[in-house]
Amino acid sequence: MNSEKFGILYDYTNCVVKLQRLALRAVSIQLMKSIWISNAWGADQSAYAFLIGGTFLKVIHITNSNRDAFLLEAKPCVMALGFFDGVHLGHQAVIKAAKRVADEKKLPLVIMSFFPHPKEVLSNGKKIVSYLMPLVDKQKKFKALGVEIFYMVQFNFEFAGLTPKQFVQNYLLDFGAQQIVAGFDFTYGCRGEGNMDRVQADSDGRIESIK
Repeated sequence: MNSEKFGILYDYTNCVVKLQRLALRAVSIQLMKSIWISNAWGADQSAYAFLIGGTFLKVIHITNSNRDAFLLEAKPCVMALGFFDGVHLGHQAVIKAAKRVADEKKLPLVIMSFFPHPKEVLSNGKKIVSYLMPLVDKQKKFKALGVEIFYMVQFNFEFAGLTPKQFVQNYLLDFGAQQIVAGFDFTYGCRGEGNMDRVQADSDGRIESIK
């Protein structure tokens, strides 16, 4: 290869590298704009944007202490509820059903899940749950299914003590749920007394449910 051709190749390669660096820098800036750091849940980030395929999934960790702050951002939505560990075909069917409703109503699709597993908390740590899927993989699955916001609520004894009506008010209505979708066996509230058949009553007729 003569020196002229080598010079052209070098300039082209150098230009591509610079463009790649500029693109990465732009992504980094966008990520920094979307990250909000809080010590509300240990040293973890309470909210962050997870970049997948050029678009963002907003992940928000809800705790007793930061719930009110995030209510300011809540908007009308269709919400899928569940633990969704593994995001297996049954879970995907629930999320896809919620996505169809969200598209029909022209509303964002939101998932609300819970961590740690209720069995771990209610057994005082005596039962250790082996999770099937790392959180980052779960987030990728959610984004691929059209989810825009992922609320992960801290499950603790205070949360477990909410009455069914309190749960519906504080975590469904307050976070904008207009319609919810969950598996037939989904329960909520103290001792799991709430179920999909009583959501409408617990919401005073303001939320429709699909199971």
